[in-house]
Amino acid sequence: MAFPGLQQNTRTVDPKNTRVFSVPKDGLGVTLLPVPGLKEVKSVSTGGEYGHLVEIPVQETREIPKDENTIIHRPWTNLVLVNAGTRDAALARRETSNDGIWQPGLVVQVTGVWAD
Repeated sequence: MAFPGLQQNTRTVDPKNTRVFSVPKDGLGVTLLPVPGLKEVKSVSTGGEYGHLVEIPVQETREIPKDENTIIHRPWTNLVLVNAGTRDAALARRETSNDGIWQPGLVVQVTGVWAD
């Protein structure tokens, strides 16, 4: 039985355009996750300890208070693709996304447009 209001994740994976990467288990994690050949990011999910996928939104809208009566809505980028489409392509997390670190041992599922 699920908790009230909790919906099951129904996101389907596009196997043709999805690749899985792992952060090395030793060390403190990495700031850049190598994703060779990635040209465009569609979605990113991380695997939890028990295999549950948690999606990291590539972009979202943040509410920023201007004053006590006004809230501004701004687009917010959580992930940045560096060197898109090359063998040196990498994903960086924004500092507000877990201090910008991909944790050691983390499994990351990336769906996007690939060069090969």
